[in-house]
Amino acid sequence: MLRTAAATIALLLCLGLAAGSPGFDTLETQLRAIGSVTVTKYYNQGVTSYHLWYDDLGYGQWYNIYPHIEGNEHAVLLFDLAALPDTADILTAELGFFQHSDDTAGTPPYELRGFDYTGQEPESLFTAVESGALVAPGREAHYGWNRVPLTEYGVEWVQSHLAGNSLRAAIEEDAWGELGYAYGSTDPETLRPYLLLSYLPTAVEESSTPDAPRAMLEVTPNPCRSVATVRFADSSFIVHRSSLSIYDASGRMVFSQPVRHSPFVIRTSSFPAGVYLARYTSGGRVSTARLTVGNK
Repeated sequence: MLRTAAATIALLLCLGLAAGSPGFDTLETQLRAIGSVTVTKYYNQGVTSYHLWYDDLGYGQWYNIYPHIEGNEHAVLLFDLAALPDTADILTAELGFFQHSDDTAGTPPYELRGFDYTGQEPESLFTAVESGALVAPGREAHYGWNRVPLTEYGVEWVQSHLAGNSLRAAIEEDAWGELGYAYGSTDPETLRPYLLLSYLPTAVEESSTPDAPRAMLEVTPNPCRSVATVRFADSSFIVHRSSLSIYDASGRMVFSQPVRHSPFVIRTSSFPAGVYLARYTSGGRVSTARLTVGNK
């Protein structure tokens, strides 16, 4: 099962299409992995060692009793976020990988974890993966594309890495299971792991009047279930033709109404669970806030 460790990183970045919507652009960006590696912990007849395997991604556990050898493998991915503006407001995130091993040996359970270790020392990398932040809970793998939505915390984790322009994620074994293999960063582009992000270009839009203050927006509770209350830092920003609009992650407007006072109550009971953008417009001033609607 020995492979030659040869570092190969190819920059492959695939940008999705921008879809126009009233008042702002919602962009979807698909980032292909620019690096991939499998980090393995071996137990070989009482001796523990660590190794890095490049190209294909392996995750799960395996063993052989003649002689007694067993191992744990985690798949590691590197993404380049430089295509996104530092001020982007990430709404949703999905990580996808194509498992090319079939299901005859079982379906290895896995979790997605994010970590910041940038070195290549195998033992340190293995430890960094296992202590990384959980960005998607345990799942059962299957042959073909595994499409994994990141949790709200996972979305915030991506958001926090925009300024650094890179992000590391790992497919980590969640419990005992057989070994699964996925395509890595040197395979055909259409089969490489991806990170699909839905985002707004700017987290907060500037006022169209250069010296005018922003109409700061607060939404509570957040997340909400059936009702959300919107408050403004200064009610003097509420002028004739002030309005509040709500957009879903695809940029579709799902709510719009004039604003006459603060606080302002929105009924969200008819909204599907997800992340939304609240956009307030008043006299040339614009302010935005993220709204999360939970399951009813």
